[in-house]
This record gives sequence, C-alpha cells and structure tokens, in this order.
Amino acid sequence: MVIRIATMNNFNCTAAEYKHAALYGNRAFVNSNIKCINARTAGNVNSHDHKIVLTINPDVIMRPAYLEKLQLISREKVAFIRLKYCPGHGHVKLYGQLVSMGYNVVITMMRFRSRKMLDKYVEEQYRDRYTFKKGYFRIDPDTLPKMFKYICDRSGKGCGDCYNCSILTVGHKDLIYGINLSTSGPCPYNCPDCYAKNIISYRGAKYDQLKQNSKMESTKEILKGMK
Repeated sequence: MVIRIATMNNFNCTAAEYKHAALYGNRAFVNSNIKCINARTAGNVNSHDHKIVLTINPDVIMRPAYLEKLQLISREKVAFIRLKYCPGHGHVKLYGQLVSMGYNVVITMMRFRSRKMLDKYVEEQYRDRYTFKKGYFRIDPDTLPKMFKYICDRSGKGCGDCYNCSILTVGHKDLIYGINLSTSGPCPYNCPDCYAKNIISYRGAKYDQLKQNSKMESTKEILKGMK
C-alpha cells in the first residue's frame, strides 16, 4: 500500500506535519505545492525521509521566481513534480527543462470551471482543444505532446489507469490510499479552479482518515488473481 498524504489539502512541510506523517511509515509520500517552499520548509524536506511531490500550477508558471525554489530541495527527495498542464505560456518548455534537470514530471491535465478561467490560462490558438463536460472545460488528451512520459489518469478511469503515484514512489504498482492530516489544516493557497477546494466547499473537510477516494479505488484491480 502507498499512502498519499494531503489528498484534499496541502502538506506545508512543517515540523509538526512531519512528526504526524511519521505515523504512516516509509510507504507514504507527501503532496505539496512549490508555493510553500522556502529556506525553512526546504530544510524540513531535506532532513526527513518522506519523498515529496511538488505541484506547479499555471499561475506559478507565469511567475518564474517560484521555480527557483526547487534548488533549495535535494533532488533525491523529490519523487516527482506534478505539472498542471494547459497549452501555451511556456508549459512544454518548462517540462523539458525539468526533465533535463533529472526530475520525473507527471502531467495533470488542467481543467477549468469557467470560460473566463480557460481564456486566462490557455492561449487562444489552443482553446478549441477543450470541451465542456461534467462541469469543467477539459482538454482532449489526444492533443497532448508526445514527449510527455507520465500522464495522470489519461483515460479518466482513475489511479488504476497509470499508477504513477506508486511507481514513482515505491517502484511498482500498488494500492493507493490517501489521507489529509489535521496538522496541515486547510490549504492556504488559492490556485486556479482548485478541484479539492470545490469539493470541500460542499462536502466539508475530513482529516486523519486513511481511505481510498473513487479514483484510488480503481487500483484494487491489481488484487485480481492474487491469493
């Protein structure tokens, strides 16, 4: 079993959170955002065993100073970088830079709740790649650049479609579970069209409960045929 710490909130890399995360052993990885990295939090990342996944959102890509924060963290501590991709604005260039630096980069297809947000973050010549369905403008995965090696849930069938979170942390396909630590609290950031915050707005936040969400449940497929 692999445990994703901070499924619906953000792991802020504080000492208290790392102490809490230690309860879940070395099969857990922490899910964070490049926005929270500074000299203090990077020191915490470098001095603890848990691998970290760092998310880079479209608003950060437009602010290069944030990307310099990567240099504060030891390369071996980063399981992968989650790049919230939308066409244009240097996303492909950034992907190439990160790969050339030795990082695993997982592409998450950025979706938008409104046309206004789509127009803000997607260059005009690429907007026809999006279709509105199930409450979001979603990109056609067949239009993604061929150079992308790891893509999160390309088919829309859940974590069992790719297993990137387990393959890139423990080295093989495994059951994936998630938890939101109470020591992390609500995510302090307002990233563009955050799916987690939208869900929490009407379902509420739940902490310290190890479980699988609907996407993670698809990883149970690996149990078929096992005794």
